[in-house]
Amino acid sequence: MSEERLSILVVEDDEVDQKAFIRHVRNENLPYDYHIAGSLAEGRALLKGNRYDLVISDYFLGDGTGFDLIAELDDTPLIFATGTGDEEIAVKAMKSGAYDYLIKDPESCYLKVLPITVEMALQNKKRERQVLMLSHAMQSVKESVCVTDTEGRITFINDAFTGTFGYLKAEVLGKEVQSLFKGRTHKAFTDVLSGATESWQGELESKKKNGEPFPISLSISSVTDEAGRTVGYVAIIRDITELKLYEEKIRYMAYHDQLTDLPNRHFFFARLAEALGPRRQDPEPVAVLFLDLDQFKQINDLHGHDVGDHLLRAVARRLAQSVRGDDFVSRMGGDEFTFILKGLKSKEEAGIVAKRILGCFEHPFSVEGGSFPISGSLGVSFYPLDGRDSITLVKKADAAMYQAKAGGGNGVFFAADL
Repeated sequence: MSEERLSILVVEDDEVDQKAFIRHVRNENLPYDYHIAGSLAEGRALLKGNRYDLVISDYFLGDGTGFDLIAELDDTPLIFATGTGDEEIAVKAMKSGAYDYLIKDPESCYLKVLPITVEMALQNKKRERQVLMLSHAMQSVKESVCVTDTEGRITFINDAFTGTFGYLKAEVLGKEVQSLFKGRTHKAFTDVLSGATESWQGELESKKKNGEPFPISLSISSVTDEAGRTVGYVAIIRDITELKLYEEKIRYMAYHDQLTDLPNRHFFFARLAEALGPRRQDPEPVAVLFLDLDQFKQINDLHGHDVGDHLLRAVARRLAQSVRGDDFVSRMGGDEFTFILKGLKSKEEAGIVAKRILGCFEHPFSVEGGSFPISGSLGVSFYPLDGRDSITLVKKADAAMYQAKAGGGNGVFFAADL
């Protein structure tokens, strides 16, 4: 038992029992600082002016009963002392909020168990405060918290859980936690509850009460007592919808040109490598087109970069609309654009698509209050005819583009004709 001195209020109207308590404390040298109240009214007065670690009260008092004290004790634990034959009263007291009870006997032998009874009552109160503090802490966190017993039945959810998943507490308390989840989330709980794994942590997709899917970060672990025995499980769940949207935005920005919103150089080479695929004896033809704008430098220098940027955006929109659904168009940088065409059966078919692309420049572009006629020069290379790797194909398409530009621009040149 702890030797920390305790402040105790004893509410007892029997002088014999009062003296027995005092004598026992002195003889056993118990670390108690105490006040003795001879009535309910005196006990109430002492409670108003003092703070006690514990209250011990007889049931029958001259001006009331010990039950009258329970509502006034607030956070102070109460031990009932009742006479032999009053066991039913003791049980009622425990249900009403008392922490323990003592059965008095004529020889006051009940006082021998007083120290351990006091200690146990204080320990129970301490645990209750810890649980209450933990409950308040879990209510204050932004993450959803779900606590279960060893069988997986839900014993606690915080307000964040209710807000995230849409379940009311009355709908889930006492239910098996697996019943709320399906798929990988259900399996994660099952694996931990069955002992297949001690804990689980990861990201997966879950569903709200209304069936709406959303991404979560889930952590499940066991809760153990002082002896290391598992007494339950706790799951911490975080809605990572905003995080995933942010990650997707970052990923999009990494693969797209910020000015035109077209796929960028990095995305182009990744898609081209994918289109070329594994080396085969009879590979599917792939065309790489390299476009450079004619007259763009003069417009940019004469009218400024703002006009140039608006012109590039307008060109990008037309180019994106000119290609087939499965074709890929990207901005390599500056006034250069590249295309990946699959499913072409001949050079002539590639020429038809190339002419459609150049058709984007038949009409001037209206930007920033001005009208700007502009054209483009296209170079075309074929896989596997002109090369079997991305770098070679791009270099040959680039060289072919310069031949088209050297011929006066607004035309197409094939790498095979270099």
